[in-house]
Amino acid sequence: MNDYITKPFTVGQIAACLRRHLAKGGAEIVALPAPAGDEDVVIDDAVIGDLRQIGGSEALFRRVLDLFVSRVPLAVDRIQSVATTNDLKARADAAHALKSMCANVGARRAAAACDRLETAARRNEAFDAGTLTATIIAEVRAVMSRLEDLRAA
Repeated sequence: MNDYITKPFTVGQIAACLRRHLAKGGAEIVALPAPAGDEDVVIDDAVIGDLRQIGGSEALFRRVLDLFVSRVPLAVDRIQSVATTNDLKARADAAHALKSMCANVGARRAAAACDRLETAARRNEAFDAGTLTATIIAEVRAVMSRLEDLRAA
């Protein structure tokens, strides 16, 4: 094994990894634009573009969105159900699961909010679970609204 890519990954990150290793053998790969790294948008359009390219199928893209929309409410329910418990592992695990889902569709702000909860719980740091949970819920609502627009288009 010469390299690895952490989840969630983008087509651009895969291409960059391949470029690094194939360049050693003289092969040439066309550069793809780097993914946006800011958390200022509800959903990163570059990630949505990558999702549309995977498999070359609009049907597959819609299936990804449908899966997200159907599974996220359960993940949010899980975060809410453990918010009032002292089970830090359950809080961290619930936040991690939702963070991954959000990151996979480019929901950077929602993923960042989940990451704050996960990190605080894993480190046993003092945090306001109610405020973090409310932030996550607000961000997820914004994501769901944006995804509904994409699904309707």
